[in-house]
Amino acid sequence: MSELYLVRHGQASFGQANYDQLSPLGTQQGQLLGEYFKARGIQFDRIVSGNMARHLQTCAAIQAGSGCALPITQQAHWNEFDFEQLVAQYLQQHPEHRPAPNAPRKAFYTVLKQSLLAWSSGQLDETPLPETWQAFQQRVSEGLGALQATADSERVLVVSSGGAIAMAAAQLLSAPAHTMVALNLQMANTGLSRCFYNAHTVQLHNFNTLPHLDTPAHADKITFS
Repeated sequence: MSELYLVRHGQASFGQANYDQLSPLGTQQGQLLGEYFKARGIQFDRIVSGNMARHLQTCAAIQAGSGCALPITQQAHWNEFDFEQLVAQYLQQHPEHRPAPNAPRKAFYTVLKQSLLAWSSGQLDETPLPETWQAFQQRVSEGLGALQATADSERVLVVSSGGAIAMAAAQLLSAPAHTMVALNLQMANTGLSRCFYNAHTVQLHNFNTLPHLDTPAHADKITFS
């Protein structure tokens, strides 16, 4: 069996003009994960990443912490859905749900949850969106399939986003869409999920763990943005 380590990117730039950049804390989270891998002798045969900036920056931070210099294979299968356009479309259809300008961050997550549920249940006009819910499902499934097609008793690191990882987990569990939404909304930055796989099956072993941050010294570095 091969091993698959799925890692959500480090903290990005929530509330900034360009979300798709790691914050200084996001870079530190990635470095700490790399140090965790190094300390436990976890070495990878391949590194795969979505091609978003926050994915590649997280890969670089993990490599800096672990001392790994493997090349990074970029695969768009592991990109995040466009949550900004998704929420914008939902609020266009439901302007009464728009949070106040000074609303706490949790208000955004409430709207994101509503948007995802509407998207997954066919209640959202998908015409302005870059992809349909079904297309998102399909490309994540193809990302898993591409790994299975080359399975060779190897250990692979995939750096992606919360939505894509939650979709992969839901597919492996044969779970409904609302479970994918629930999984997505609890994904921590640099949360680590582990699978075992071969050409015939992928089995989820654990989900969204933080062994590199779940200590008194680093507990204040756990984030979800």
